Amino acid sequence: MPRTFTLLRTLGRGAHGAVHLAELRDDEDYVQTLAVKRLLPQWTADADLVARLKDEARLLALLRHDHVVRVHGLTRIEGALAILMEPVEGVDLATLVPRTGPLPARVALEVVEAVADALDAAWCTVPPGQERPLHVVHRDIKPSNVM
Repeated sequence: MPRTFTLLRTLGRGAHGAVHLAELRDDEDYVQTLAVKRLLPQWTADADLVARLKDEARLLALLRHDHVVRVHGLTRIEGALAILMEPVEGVDLATLVPRTGPLPARVALEVVEAVADALDAAWCTVPPGQERPLHVVHRDIKPSNVM
């Protein structure tokens, strides 16, 4: 089924890609709002970066956890590889803390617990049909990656 993407707004940008809020429409007029993490055009020919993005999508698609974004698939948009994800409402810690000041101790502990729980799931999850856990290590824990 042919699909069209309409990028509604940019949610964030990094060195290699950008995340957009997008509307996906198929030829049956089924409309879905997704977050789309897309490689920037200058990186689409970088085989290592493309492989890493594919690995990220495959691993995230295997995780089912309240504190881990759900992945719905991979696609190409205007030639650039993109991960289709559920949109997440909220503000990341890098934006929130400068606005509001330090988090109250109880809230900070809840955030740390939620992040630790998600990291534990990434390490310990055994996907259906497999015998071994994923053993995923995040490698980029920082306030801008915590919502």
